[in-house]
Amino acid sequence: MAAFEVCTASRFLEDRNKTAICSYLALLAMFMVREDDVHKLRSQGVLHGPQSNMEMLTFFKTIMKHLPDSGARFAGIMKKIADYKNNSFRAKVYKLLYTNRKAIVKLLSIIITLVGFYQAVLSLNKKI
Repeated sequence: MAAFEVCTASRFLEDRNKTAICSYLALLAMFMVREDDVHKLRSQGVLHGPQSNMEMLTFFKTIMKHLPDSGARFAGIMKKIADYKNNSFRAKVYKLLYTNRKAIVKLLSIIITLVGFYQAVLSLNKKI
């Protein structure tokens, strides 16, 4: 289907619907860098087939070389992903929490310890 799309779409910028398959394959190939990436995509049900992880990785890397990299849908998808990463409040909060998770856990444990100690001191003061 991708070969047919490449043959029939003379210019990819003419019609956005002419590059859907090539754009999808190019985007899918970008997710695969190592065999572990292929295994993860298989475990999530994105990829199927009797090929080994290495064979699947080789197939997508080979086909990626022959796909037109200027498909309108592919460029649009990449722009949306970049915009989401740069402008999404949720993505920024997640990044902040993910990069500082150890410090946040330490801070929370210190606060919980101090609150417990403060409550113990208050209960001792009430008994005296």
